[in-house]
This record gives sequence, structure tokens and C-alpha cells, in this order.
Amino acid sequence: MTTQSVEGVGDRGAGRPSRPKVVLLSPPGDLGQIVLRSLSGLNARTLLVCEPRSSIRMSAHVSGTLLAAENVFDNGLAIAQALEEEHRRDPIDIVLSSSVRGLSVLGRIRNQISPPVYPMADEALLARLNDKWRFASVCAECNVPTPRTLRFASASELDVAALTRSIGFPCVFKPTNASGGDGVKVVRNETELVKAVADNARFVSDGFLVQEFREGVDVGLSVFAVNGEIRNWSTFQCDGYWSTRFCEVPDLLDAGRRIVSQTKFTGVANFDARRNPNNGELAVLECNPRFFRRVSAARINGLDFVAAGLASLGLAPRQPSFLTTGRHLSASDVASWSGLRMMAREGYSLASLGRDFAEFLRDPAPGIGSFANEWLHLAADKVRLKPSISG
Repeated sequence: MTTQSVEGVGDRGAGRPSRPKVVLLSPPGDLGQIVLRSLSGLNARTLLVCEPRSSIRMSAHVSGTLLAAENVFDNGLAIAQALEEEHRRDPIDIVLSSSVRGLSVLGRIRNQISPPVYPMADEALLARLNDKWRFASVCAECNVPTPRTLRFASASELDVAALTRSIGFPCVFKPTNASGGDGVKVVRNETELVKAVADNARFVSDGFLVQEFREGVDVGLSVFAVNGEIRNWSTFQCDGYWSTRFCEVPDLLDAGRRIVSQTKFTGVANFDARRNPNNGELAVLECNPRFFRRVSAARINGLDFVAAGLASLGLAPRQPSFLTTGRHLSASDVASWSGLRMMAREGYSLASLGRDFAEFLRDPAPGIGSFANEWLHLAADKVRLKPSISG
């Protein structure tokens, strides 16, 4: 198993460009907007590689579009050529991606391009960590606890009898390679499970998992690592809908260190876990070996994971080694009853609320566009899955 070595690791201080020139590969449905906000805070000039109708092109943080074409991420050669031409015209300081799909493209073309690439793992390791089933085997190798899990290659292979014997109900349905909670559902009986599989047909082409359901509190670990060594990290408890309370979670940090060391991982990643409130046991659920939703929450509270990788190449200020204090209220919770209760009872000040809401208002267009795109996808799925009537 190989990983990218990072040359010149360290903060080169005075040698940093005042406005680093960045190219961001942002496939449909990824978290490019979150990365853009960090890059904007670093005064970067950011050019996009994306599809023509991508909502991220509306962002106020984008300096321009390098390449926008249908199915562009299926054409690594075109991306490599565009990068080379732009680099000859006006040198690019760094190329990065906000998703595993974009990272996979970069992994395939990195030897064909001149601009530096943001620290990342190779394609094989990315695929192994991103696949929930294969990640469970990584955890087993590292003696990291995970819930009991079964994998089914397709809906037709669903074996409810085997599932009942091994796991039982309630259990958790999970598409193998989806992210951001897409398709994940707690099901309490066979009928709900079959419905979850049918309702999420667009996510299960690569199979799905059925996992033991564990009651508890959701906690997480975010890292930036180089060749198996964690350089920057944060641990947190999940509040509401994507809201965050940073705190110490030492056993999860230990589990993350073992996984990162064993795989010699380089790049950014987030680990999700759940703690049993009765006995304190921790179970690691999955890994996202890419930028993650809580990049903004960490940045606002003092640790910018986008900047951490850039700092390792001398392109940004050095970041704190860790973050274990602070709160962040997500935009989704601002407009919910659970969010209002958290604000009233759990220490969210008006100042922090104003700070979090202002973050959204500074660049609302991509978020609104993404919401509209998701609504259109859901509507299309309902039309496609609706039984036809003939005769």
C-alpha cells in the first residue's frame, strides 16, 4: 500500500504567496462550497473544474472557471490538459478536490501535471477507506471496534433470515459508497428494510450494508495527516442537525491514530463513531477520506483543515495542532425547534449564532442551488420509480 509523500513539509513563512492560486475540482453533489469558504479566508484566487450546471459556480468565492463540461470527471486527460495550459500561462500554486471522486481523478493524473497537488492518499487507499464494508476490515486489522455488519451486493440478494440471526432489528440500512448521510435509515422490521432499499435505488448500485443499531451519542474525529502521522485534529460531539460541540474524545483519537498509522494515510479525513451511554463503549462507524461538512465548524472555532494541508506545503499559516473546545450551530438548526432549544439551553450565545448565520448569508447562492438540485433529483426519482400503467 502506497501513499503520496509530501515534499517540503513545513511552514515556509515569508515564501508564501499573498494570494495563492488554487484550482478546485468540484464534482456534482460534493462539499466544494465549504472548501471555498476556507480558501476565501486565505485570500486565494480559486478556479473551478466542474460541470456546466453546478451550483458552486454561483459562489461569491470563485475567481473563475477553468473547465466546465458535461461528465468532465470522466475525462482525466481533458482536466490534465486544462491544468497544464493554465499553469504555463499563470502558475498554479495548488490543485485540490473536495470529494473522493475528484481525488480519484487527481490520483490518476498527478504524474501528468506540473502544479503541486494537495496532500492526499493514493486511489487504492481512498477507495478502501471510503467503502463502508472495506473500512470495517481496516478497523478489524487495527483492533478498532465496529458494529456487526452484513453486506449485500444487490436488492435481490437481501437475506432477511441471515440478517435476523446475525444482527436483528432494529438495524441500520447504509449504501456502501454514499456520503453525508445519503440513504442511511434506521429500520425496525423487514417491511421497513425492503422499503428503504427500494426508496434508495440510486444509491445501491455498488451494494449496501445492514448494520447493528446502537443507541448512543454520535461523536467524531477530523484529521489532517502526513504519511501515517496525524498533524492536526479535532474531536467533537454531534448536536442537532450538523451542529457541533467540540470536546475531548480520547478513545476515538486513539482509534484514529491506529487507523492512520496502519494505512500510512496522507490527507484529510473524518471518522464517525457512536458511544453507548450505558457502558461507555465506543463503536467506529465509517470514514470519509476527504473534506467533510464540519470543516466550517472547525474553522470558525480556530482550526482550518483546508489551511492545514496548505500550510504543510508553505502556502498558508500554520494551524493549531488540535481543537477540543467551541460550538457551532448549523444553518439547518437555526430554523428548527431543536436548534431553538439548543440555543436556549446549551450555551449558544447570540454572538455565536450571529457568526454562524452570517457565514451562510455571505454566500447563500450555492446552498440554495444545491437544495434546488436535490429537490429535482428526488422528484425525478419518484417519477422513475412510480409503477407504469399500460393496457
